[in-house]
Amino acid sequence: MLIRDLGIRSFICVPIAFKGKSEGVLAVDLTHAKTKTTQSEVSLLIGIARQIGISLNNARVHKEIAQSEERFRNLSDNAPDIIYRLDDQGCIRYVNQAWTEILGHNQAELEGKCLCDVLGPADQESFAETIGDVIVNKLRVRDRYFTITGARGTVHQIVLSAAPDFDADGKVIGVCLLYTSPSPRDRTRSRMPSSA
Repeated sequence: MLIRDLGIRSFICVPIAFKGKSEGVLAVDLTHAKTKTTQSEVSLLIGIARQIGISLNNARVHKEIAQSEERFRNLSDNAPDIIYRLDDQGCIRYVNQAWTEILGHNQAELEGKCLCDVLGPADQESFAETIGDVIVNKLRVRDRYFTITGARGTVHQIVLSAAPDFDADGKVIGVCLLYTSPSPRDRTRSRMPSSA
């Protein structure tokens, strides 16, 4: 019906597909063409349809990635615990809002700073060893106790968990970390002398 209403008497249709899945049809009106359609013109339309299929898929993947990043950002920004990322040199590249709420440091002032600058002096060497284990040995660590100094000079005992941050080739490009406050039971246990 639509073809008749538009006065189309001749057209070529080629499928728009990506990896065997049909995405639609590319239709070209040939009603007013002065010459007969050649095979090379049909091949050109097939090539254009393939590129349209690839472009549609790329747009869909880009949208899914953007939505995934937004969900991660919302999860991170609304988490009650501190989540942050260090680069492979131990410099801060990201902190979530909980850092500011709990420790008082402004997110922007922390960017590029070495984390050792806010750790208690007694913990700096142990922290460097822990981060070295994560970056060099690609280890995940859990329940490491450290003290960190807040913006107003307050000292906070925190429990650290960390994992390597890999790029697409499997190379460690940094560390993803989570700080939580120890429970009252954990605080007591961390102060108790270990029995040998």
